[in-house]
Amino acid sequence: TDCNLQAQKMTQVDRKKAIGMQYTDLLPLLKDYQEVLARVITQNQAEKVQNVLIQEKTGRRYLDIILYPLLDEDPPGIVIRLDDMTSQVKIQEKLLKQEKLQSTLKLAAGLAHEINNPLGAVLQGVQTVRRRFSSELEKNQETAKSLQVDLGQIQQYCEQREIFKFLESI
Repeated sequence: TDCNLQAQKMTQVDRKKAIGMQYTDLLPLLKDYQEVLARVITQNQAEKVQNVLIQEKTGRRYLDIILYPLLDEDPPGIVIRLDDMTSQVKIQEKLLKQEKLQSTLKLAAGLAHEINNPLGAVLQGVQTVRRRFSSELEKNQETAKSLQVDLGQIQQYCEQREIFKFLESI
């Protein structure tokens, strides 16, 4: 029965030509919402359909469709309001991607921490083994002497068998 300037722009149909046309001819996307339209009229209560995706030549757009019943009309009518929510949806999508990235980074940091814990223990063990062979530490010299073992020969053995190389590679 009527439309505003924005509806004319969206449908690309002049207001005078639009009056009297079927709403589904003007806005084909509403064909998918026949049940909602009928419910608004029968229940006499407004409804909102959010983030309806419309694929256009220029890209995708998202609309909120808000339907208001005209209470005192005979036959009953509906005011159809379309709000372009494209920019809000794109912002939400970007925020969601950022949240996913942050979650992934937290997961990676947690995994790195969990991997580093046992690796730290291995590294500490290797360093301790290297120190126990050192002739510079007095305690090592005392232990070798008490066992009647030559620490220098043990070091030579470890070098010839490349034990120290293996420890370094660990």
